[in-house]
This record gives sequence, structure tokens and C-alpha cells, in this order.
Amino acid sequence: MSRFLSRARTFNSSLFLRYASVARVALVAFICAVCAFSTINPRAQETTKPTAPADNTRGVTQSPQQQLQTPDEPQTVAARLYAEADGFVDKKFQEYRTKGIGYSQALHESSLREQREIAERNAAQLASTAETLAPADFYYVAALYELALKEPEALQFYQRFLKEAVNVSAEQKQKARASVITLAANKDSLEVAEATLVDYKNTQPQMLVEQFRFYAPLAQANRRAKRYERAIELANESIKIARSQPSVSAEDRAARDDSLSAVTDFIVAVYMETNRKPEAVRALENLRQMSLALPSSVLYAQTSKQLATLGARVNPLLSLTRNNNDGATGLTSVAPNVAAKEWIDQKPTSISNLRGRVVVLDFWATWCSPCIRAFPTLASWHRKYNRRGLTILGVTQYYGAAGAKNQNATPAQELAYLRIFKRQHRLPYGFAINDSSENMARYGVQPIPTVVVIDKKGRVRHMTVGGGDRAEELELERLIQKLLAEPAA
Repeated sequence: MSRFLSRARTFNSSLFLRYASVARVALVAFICAVCAFSTINPRAQETTKPTAPADNTRGVTQSPQQQLQTPDEPQTVAARLYAEADGFVDKKFQEYRTKGIGYSQALHESSLREQREIAERNAAQLASTAETLAPADFYYVAALYELALKEPEALQFYQRFLKEAVNVSAEQKQKARASVITLAANKDSLEVAEATLVDYKNTQPQMLVEQFRFYAPLAQANRRAKRYERAIELANESIKIARSQPSVSAEDRAARDDSLSAVTDFIVAVYMETNRKPEAVRALENLRQMSLALPSSVLYAQTSKQLATLGARVNPLLSLTRNNNDGATGLTSVAPNVAAKEWIDQKPTSISNLRGRVVVLDFWATWCSPCIRAFPTLASWHRKYNRRGLTILGVTQYYGAAGAKNQNATPAQELAYLRIFKRQHRLPYGFAINDSSENMARYGVQPIPTVVVIDKKGRVRHMTVGGGDRAEELELERLIQKLLAEPAA
């Protein structure tokens, strides 16, 4: 069980440096919220400060200047003091870039410490004159305290804002409610957190990223209070949110997969704590089926390994039989098309054009030894099953390598090398070659080799990551035979 209690997420600092897009900042906040589900100690929310990027991101996503006011609106002293602290790290890194100073974690942490000091100083200045402040300005006092990691003070002023402020936007009220839920949950004030959640749900607008941020600590607080069913209910709400997040870029997909994995780990840990192993296995099986629908080979491989850790054997044939007609598993989702700049021994095609055939996508590279070891098996499958309706595509991309002696190859040189490489290895199936990692992102591929099996209706039915042993190859071949026997319509 410790495997599921101890997993934690790390923050990708490169995302933090992409300041230009508000949407990207929201995504960063979404990733940071995942950490609340992935703690070693169930009370870690009380004892551990958030990571540095999470501190700054939380401030950015709540920025009144970005989301609550137009540029022409007058700002109060409280709003200006909040803007000063909220924008400090952004301004600092702009200065560093202008001076040619590169990013470092130490520099980042130093800037965030300064930001917290400014936020605490500005909050204290405003709090000292609280009786003369307009109630609407309590929001900025609270936000400053939250940015300074002074949670009790932040909670107090958010509550005063919600109680006393009038003529403020519904969006600002919702942001305050979201923070109250988070802060109250962190201090185990479940009555306050749950009551505020009811108010939040009865009001518009409701932002998905915002909800994910407060569902995580609220689920943890319920777990600490041994309200296990409520904790699982909240975690399942988070899974719905994570799955519904836009997944346009590779970073978006990675964030989504991390979120789904972290929340499922939380659910599994709760089930294992309460001696409900069958439910824990079912939660992982649900995620594994969801990973087919997304699709995400990394998520599929992770959950398969976790199932094995719990002693649950992953049998693609059994999974196929159980979920064949179950739309909830995601089997109605259509596999993404494969992008290619060049084709070798294969007419340009698409997954949609291959409907009616079983398709095996082999993600590989010329420098990948496990990929090369899989060639004889793939070639054998092509010879056995091609005329029965199997299409194998070797999916690769330009890596700038054309053999050991040319590691700075142009696309034209690499293409010529790929043609020679294919002949040398006597591979009878076609290659799809792209000029980017777009195909890997579409299928959630990280390590190679990765094999994706798609049925006649264009649905992802199985994925394998890494070179398998002979038993796995035979099991996969039986799966292909089963799919070939299915009707096309």
C-alpha cells in the first residue's frame, strides 16, 4: 500500500516561465493542485508549504488585474498593493531575461521568498487600517495573506469579504469561496468548507481549474476525518474535471495524465486503508480503460503496473471481453490520426481511412535497441495477418540521426537512411515519418518502443510499453486474432 501513499508530483519549472498566456497559467495552477492528492503524510497540507511555483501561480490565477477588472477601471490602494506583490516574480524574471540571466531553482526560490515578504508586509499595512477599508478591499487583504502563506489571516479576511462586500462581481465572490474551501479544509474546518462548497455550487460562474484546486484539500480533510466515502466522492469529482480539461498540447496532455493518476492513487490509498482491495483494483481498472479512450500509453502502462502490484493480472483478452460493449470505458472514442511528412512503402493514409482493418502502431526509432528486437515479431504478424485485415505502421520521426556516424543529419539524409535501414531489416510493413513528436503526444507515448492496437472501428483496444517477453508477444498476438474475428460494423 505504501506505493500509493507515497507518490508525489514534481513541478515542471519550464511551464512557470511561460508568462504570456493566461490559459497556460491556469494549466500550471491545475498541475499544482494535483500535489494535494499525492502526499506521503495525509496531514501534509498542514505541515508543508506549497512548492514555490504553486505559490506564485495561485496568486496569478486570482489576479484581480488579469481577471476581475478592465484596464480602465480605477484601482484602490488595496488592489494596487496586491498587484505589486502578485506581479513581483513575473517582473523579476523579465528583468533577469533582459540582463541575460538564466533560470535557476535557487533564483526562483529567492524571488518567491521576496514575494512572500512583500505580500505579508502589504497585507499587514492594510490590516492595520481594516476598519477604514471598504469591504470589497478585504478580498485583496485576504489574497495577500494567502500569497504570504498566512492561511488563518487569509481565511478570516475572505470570510469578511463574503459577508460584508456588496456590489462586487459574482466571479470575485466565487474566487473567494474557492479559497475559503481550500483554507478551511487545510485546517480541518470541514463544516465551514462544506457549507461554502454548497454556496459555490449554487452560484455562477464555476471554473474547472478552481474546483480542482479546492476538491483536493477537501478530499484530504475528509480522509483525515475518516469520512472515507465523502473523500472518494470528492476525488471522483476531480477525475471528471481532470478528464474534461482541454488537452491541445503535449504539456496539456501530460498535466491531464498526471492529474488522473494522482487522484486515482488517492482513491486507491483510501480503499487500501479501509481494507477494500477489490474497490482499489476496480479504480485502477477504470483508469486503465480511460487511458485507452484518451489515449495515453504512459497512463495505461502505469496503471497496468499498479494493478500487478496489487496482484491483479492484466489480461488484454479478459479486458476486451468485459468491456467490449461498455461505452463508459471509452471504447467508443476514436483513435487519433497519424501525422506524417513522409511515408516509406505505404501510401499516405489515416486511421479513419483504415476503418475495417485492425491497425498496429509501432512507435520506434533507429537508435532504440528494444525497438529493433521487436522487428521479427512485427514482421511475422504482417506476413500472417496482413491479408486477413491487419495493417502495421512503423511510426517514427526525424531525430537528426542517420546512424552512429551522423548524429546531425538533415531530414533528407535521415529519410535516405530510414529507407536503407528498412531494407536491411527486411521489414515488410510501411513507415510513417513525421517532423515532430506530435504523434507521440497524441497517443501519450514517452518511452519507446510502444505498440498501440486499434480495432476495426478505429478504437484503441490495447497498448504496450517497452520490449515484452515471449509470453507477452503471444498474448498480444491472440488479441490481434480476436480483433480480426470481430465484425467491422
